[in-house]
Amino acid sequence: MAAISLELPTIQNWSCHNCGGCCRQHAIYVTESEEQRIVGQKWIDLPDWPVGQSLFVADGPRGQKRLAARSDGGCVFLDERGLCRIHAKFGEPAKPLACQIYPYAFHPAGAGLTVSLRFSCPSVVKNLGQPVEDQQKHLVQLARQVLPQDYKPLPPPELVRGQSVSWDVFLDCVDALDAMLDMPQTPLVLRLRRILEWSSLLEQAPIPHLTGDKLKAMIELLYAECEQRIADEKATDADSYPTAVGQRLFRLAAGQYARHDTLAAKPTLKMRWGFFWSGILYARGKGLTPAPHHKLSAVPFSALDKSYGGLSLEMEQLLTRYLRVKVQGLHLCGRAAYGESLIDGMRTMTLVVSVMLWISKWVAASQGSKVWTLDDLIEAITIVDHNHAYSPAFGTRSSLSRVRMLQQLGDLSRLLVWTAR
Repeated sequence: MAAISLELPTIQNWSCHNCGGCCRQHAIYVTESEEQRIVGQKWIDLPDWPVGQSLFVADGPRGQKRLAARSDGGCVFLDERGLCRIHAKFGEPAKPLACQIYPYAFHPAGAGLTVSLRFSCPSVVKNLGQPVEDQQKHLVQLARQVLPQDYKPLPPPELVRGQSVSWDVFLDCVDALDAMLDMPQTPLVLRLRRILEWSSLLEQAPIPHLTGDKLKAMIELLYAECEQRIADEKATDADSYPTAVGQRLFRLAAGQYARHDTLAAKPTLKMRWGFFWSGILYARGKGLTPAPHHKLSAVPFSALDKSYGGLSLEMEQLLTRYLRVKVQGLHLCGRAAYGESLIDGMRTMTLVVSVMLWISKWVAASQGSKVWTLDDLIEAITIVDHNHAYSPAFGTRSSLSRVRMLQQLGDLSRLLVWTAR
């Protein structure tokens, strides 16, 4: 295989801190060769192996197998110290590739690859460990395992729905989005509202016919127009309050993000019925919320409509880093995110931010607090990003059309103001 060119997020650090969270939350499907390798490690023959405990469960598409889970939901290979037994005994290359890669994600970017990270890992959210840009050698080794031997560069995702452009044009627009996010002197909500306005203008521009300096000039012109249209981050109550339909759609989305659809154990029929009933409660938005996560208690829906003190500088910095890593890593569009265009993917990311803020209030309210903290946001991000771009629920036609409807109603912008209070 030829040399691999990687684009790494320069604003992100990560090292594993052995919390074991990923070994308790994810279904790890294995290839036939991985299955044979693990069987050959003869775990069942060990004297301390639990009697009757299987290595795999065959419940995937076409009978694909995944690592079995213990009764507490943890991976069968997770030890009492929160470490992988396969890794400890045979080294990292002996683990399934999915376990080796996490929390990294590789996505095509022209002739090379770009690297993103999953913020379901607490160490990623807290920016703990070694700078990612210093891990290039290891990441190239992982990328060689991810890419097939006959890999050929893929076409870029659509820029807007139904509109394809070259990689050069596409990446110029990605760089523009990143630059719009990298404005620390401008409040985050204002940045995102301007990006939403910019995305609408971009849909109407003749982008496929522009390249180089002309494209950059058009992008700057459109953004200048957005600055004029949304010149002040303050909005009246009437302008900032989402419509009744928008609130209902938003609560349904937040409810899906609050639950875990990629658990090591598959949902039972009883759990699926619970999902259905919870959806009714979210749609109504009255009384007490469901309690879909161990960090989220049943609280009054009305408690989540109130102000929790506004965003602190540290909260804005964390959300900005999250968004920039997803944008730089192309983790918001194309094959990495339900086939969405770049613009629709960015709109979804603004909804995700609003959901994270709403769930941050939910985390605080679950602890009896009426003011949120950075730790509440950290918890909310790990909950939400566990599902985003990975749960099949968000790739359905109804979920994708929900974001478009919120945009048409003007509620994506209003939700940002409403939830950031």
